[in-house]
Amino acid sequence: MRPRSRRTPPSSRLVATLALALAFASAVPARAADPAAFEAEAAASSTALRVGAPSAWSRGGLGAGVVVGLLDSGVLASHGELAGRLLRGYDALSGGTDTRDASGHGTHVAGLVAAARDGSGIAGVAPEARILPVRVFGGEGATDAVLSSGVRWAAARAGILNLSLAASAPIAGAALRDATASGALVVVAAGNRGAANPDWPARFAREAWANGPGARGAILAVGAVDAENRIAPWSNRAGDTASWYLVAPGVGVLSSYAGGDDAYARVSGTSMAAPAVSGAAALLQSIWPRLTPREAASILLATARDLGAPGTDPVYGRGLLDVEAALRPVGTLTTAVAGGEVPLASTGLRTSPATAALARAAARDGIPVVASDAYRRDFTADLGNRVVAPLPMQVARAFDAMDARMERLERTLAGGARMSLRPNDSFSMVSRDAAGEFAFGAGARARDYFGVAAGLDVAALSNPYAALGPRGALLARGLSVGDTTFKAGVLGGTATESSGSGWAPVDARTSVVEASRRIGETLMLSTGWSRSIEQGAWLGAVGSGGFSMSEAVRTDALQVGGAWRVAPGAVVAATWAQGRTPGRSGPGLVSSVGDARSDAGSLAVVLADAFHAGDALSLSVSQPMRTRSGEAVATLQTGVDADGAPITGTRRYALVPDGRERVFEIAYRRAIGRDTQLGAVLALRREPNHDAAAPDDAMVALRWRRIF
Repeated sequence: MRPRSRRTPPSSRLVATLALALAFASAVPARAADPAAFEAEAAASSTALRVGAPSAWSRGGLGAGVVVGLLDSGVLASHGELAGRLLRGYDALSGGTDTRDASGHGTHVAGLVAAARDGSGIAGVAPEARILPVRVFGGEGATDAVLSSGVRWAAARAGILNLSLAASAPIAGAALRDATASGALVVVAAGNRGAANPDWPARFAREAWANGPGARGAILAVGAVDAENRIAPWSNRAGDTASWYLVAPGVGVLSSYAGGDDAYARVSGTSMAAPAVSGAAALLQSIWPRLTPREAASILLATARDLGAPGTDPVYGRGLLDVEAALRPVGTLTTAVAGGEVPLASTGLRTSPATAALARAAARDGIPVVASDAYRRDFTADLGNRVVAPLPMQVARAFDAMDARMERLERTLAGGARMSLRPNDSFSMVSRDAAGEFAFGAGARARDYFGVAAGLDVAALSNPYAALGPRGALLARGLSVGDTTFKAGVLGGTATESSGSGWAPVDARTSVVEASRRIGETLMLSTGWSRSIEQGAWLGAVGSGGFSMSEAVRTDALQVGGAWRVAPGAVVAATWAQGRTPGRSGPGLVSSVGDARSDAGSLAVVLADAFHAGDALSLSVSQPMRTRSGEAVATLQTGVDADGAPITGTRRYALVPDGRERVFEIAYRRAIGRDTQLGAVLALRREPNHDAAAPDDAMVALRWRRIF
């Protein structure tokens, strides 16, 4: 005997719920358009609410343009919820076009998919989807031949097929195989026998031709849960289709009914759960028309809310249908840049004092981009919060600087070589010969060999362009001709630096040529030229992901300085430096940066034996490196075209800040006996990060250190 499918609500159950529906019909709101009526409609649309459909409605996803083939008992075309939503259908029983509903089952299912959102009755999950009715039931069931005919007819005209029916043996397998091969998504009720596995044809979901790696379409089995999201006792479980099984509301579900144009009924069954999944797939395709039905199915499975045992389980399968979660990105979000795509997760830019204007512009104006998830769905994102300003002053960093001074060992070695060492941090050594001196070192101290900073131990006097890269090594040569000294050397370092959202390798090399002259015993003047080559950074700013900087960046700078010994143990020193960084272009979000000019300067008074023999006091005011001309151009993905190809546009960001930072610092250091040292720092930043509107940044740090 040929197997026959049956409507999933058994006839005894259907009769019971029909009695409820007649009593409920008078409570259904009349058709209206006032806000209160829409609120009442929303409250009555329990299926749509529970699966999160309103989250799609709020962004314009209503199912428009999507056709759902409904293989059922027919549909009452004149029902108020469905009028104008039905396409010309097919009667697989006779081969004609009569799709009138004789039992009410198909009309109930159709309302759950696409009932109008009009302030009356209920709203379906996808209220603007179109229903393609295919009648396959005559009397109590559908034969294999009739169901197969209906499946083939519908698959040629709709991308989503809803089968709220079940049979105890395989049925319409060849037709369903053809339907999935054509790319259709077939959503099938699991059945109402309380069995461990779904009935047929839902059980075809386990077949490789339905959901295997080479399948073009998909078959999803759908079970029913009650108001507490517990599996209904009569719903078939996920069983051997667990990986392709979802649950949705299916107990006492209100929807349109064929008892009249304004009739409604509460019905239970997996037949009522399946249309929620079909409607959800229609919502996804209406928002992202490029999605295939199979991709829509994959998203619904991947984003289902886990129920029962953790993970995919034999009762709830993948879990509860969750449209709100399905609207969120799945997998890695990427955005198009010149030269390809980059992941948003690792995209970040940590600005430097010279580039801090970018952080303010990003915070003020945002950096809006369009990004795509693993299914090529487009989402909007703002990268403005991925661009971070330089850190404010921190007590910990001040302590580190004081510790560096306290722990430093100064020694004169045999032959007159001078060595400065801080264990596990930095060292420098200067060795003299008849012509001049050799210098080499590593760490922060290596930078102080050049300019007036040599010997004064004031960070503000260091060459800011020599400090663009990571702390590294120094190799230099000095030649003396009378009172004039010529120095030339190279500083360089490599490190992995944080961009705020990721990590980036940074390599920098600075070549320095300098001439200094002593005038008498009290005055020294110097001038120097430097060329810094940064790889992975731009004037100290470090980027990752879309903000990565793969091209080498060159900065040429000129620095002048002087030191005047105004009294024994008292020195006044000053420096000023200007740099030029030629423009660059390349891949990434920042597609080009114009020619930039920058400057920095400092003034300091250094006192030895200020209050006590052996102590040191310095007072300094400095301007950190500041860009005074230049702009960055960002090429950003702004959308996608009809084929899914990225559309890009450009935005310009000025590098010139509206303020000028000044750092005022008083630093004091004193040794108390052989094993105790005292250090103190008082610092104030005005217009920090060159932001005219930024509040002052102040810090007081006191360090007492004793060696036991």
